[in-house]
Amino acid sequence: MTDEQLVTEARNGDMKSFELFVARRESRVIAFVAARFDGNVNWAEDVAHEVFLKVLYGPYEPRGRFDAWLCRVVIDEIAAFLGKQPMGAPSRPRPSEPGGAWSQAQDDERIAVLRDAVLSLNTIHRDVVLLRFVEELTGPEIADVLGIDEDAVWSRLNAALRQLRPKLGERVT
Repeated sequence: MTDEQLVTEARNGDMKSFELFVARRESRVIAFVAARFDGNVNWAEDVAHEVFLKVLYGPYEPRGRFDAWLCRVVIDEIAAFLGKQPMGAPSRPRPSEPGGAWSQAQDDERIAVLRDAVLSLNTIHRDVVLLRFVEELTGPEIADVLGIDEDAVWSRLNAALRQLRPKLGERVT
């Protein structure tokens, strides 16, 4: 069953389908959100919980690929989460303890270098890189998810790659 079929079944009351969907997607959603929050897995888990509730109970309007719709839900929930932070809270989450969503690759130095380089990007560039290379969305899908035109997607992606090249050097091939 596809993820879209699982969600449809879950919205019709089949909680086993919902559990399977969450099992398939939870780690990717948490990793994507944690990357947005400089690795803060606790905040990422909170947002992921809201994402899955929205998938189950919120409006369901995929206009294209299901993955693009899911990414739009994730981006919206990140924005909602940041908007709910109490007065005086940092506007951007602080880095978490080492490990977290990226810890599976902890022993791989190339992954650690890549992770640090991507996390060093500002949010505008980081989102485009993650949507393109982690979520494997197309330019038009990224434009739809972020609410920008496709030229802006490619411009941001090129700027991000220019920023990453000197940080990565020859370490990541």
